[in-house]
Amino acid sequence: MTKQLNALVAAQLLTVAVERDIHASRYTTTDAGARVAPRFCYGNRIVTTIDTFTPPTPANGFPETQVTYHYTMQDVPVWAKSTEVLAAFPAMAQATSGNAADKATLAGTITGWQVPD
Repeated sequence: MTKQLNALVAAQLLTVAVERDIHASRYTTTDAGARVAPRFCYGNRIVTTIDTFTPPTPANGFPETQVTYHYTMQDVPVWAKSTEVLAAFPAMAQATSGNAADKATLAGTITGWQVPD
């Protein structure tokens, strides 16, 4: 976790204060980090292909299906493209690679298929 936090320090989203007497470090957000904290959004998924889906079955009062899809990321900020951040967060590196895949459950509603909360 320290490697990940230090990568965010290098990206100028966090600052670190080291307490040498008690062997601890305190990480706080910078002004830039506060704008994207606490989840540090690194873009928006754009679905490129739907690879598979299950037949819709009733669940929680709505038809639901399991979908496997490929996506690309849009609006990826500069800090999320840095070498240090990509090395520290391999899942983010994969997600922003341009050829990522995932699975989701979709529920059919009056307004169309949506990811349930």
